[in-house]
Amino acid sequence: MGYLGSVDDRLDGELLEHCFVQLPEYRFVFTGRIVDEALAERFRRYPNVELRGSRSPEQLPGEVAGFDVGLIPFACNAFTRTIYPLKINEYLAAGLPVVMTDFARLNEFEGVAYIAGSKEAFVQHIEQAAGQDAAALRQERARFAKSNSWESRVEELELALEKALHQRHAGLAATV
Repeated sequence: MGYLGSVDDRLDGELLEHCFVQLPEYRFVFTGRIVDEALAERFRRYPNVELRGSRSPEQLPGEVAGFDVGLIPFACNAFTRTIYPLKINEYLAAGLPVVMTDFARLNEFEGVAYIAGSKEAFVQHIEQAAGQDAAALRQERARFAKSNSWESRVEELELALEKALHQRHAGLAATV
């Protein structure tokens, strides 16, 4: 089970410790800066946790490729409610199943990610996601991520602007 990002106050430490205890057969890997050393120390007490620290950007695809499930275990609070986690698209682009808390309104991911509202649901979703590694599912996740890329969003914006300009010009022509 992998997390790509800083170990900091965005993470739900209680949730993660619950997972470490409930899922001792799974290894939890955290790749990223250690910002909250106290939280990192709490995690280090568990034999199924590995804190890898920072990696260069070139190393990140290899890190993600080693994950079976991508985790976004953010705490639910006023700060995280405003976060858009870019890592979800990185996980999905790699074909990984994603398990995340319901920290923000990210309705567009409901059909492609497991979104948990409790510690128990998060554990259950990890178990479900770990068993879903079919090639077709990986391709579907990667397709979703590609459709959610910046390039796709710019294309959508361009089409909307072209449509609006066309309608405006048509309206102006009708009044002349």
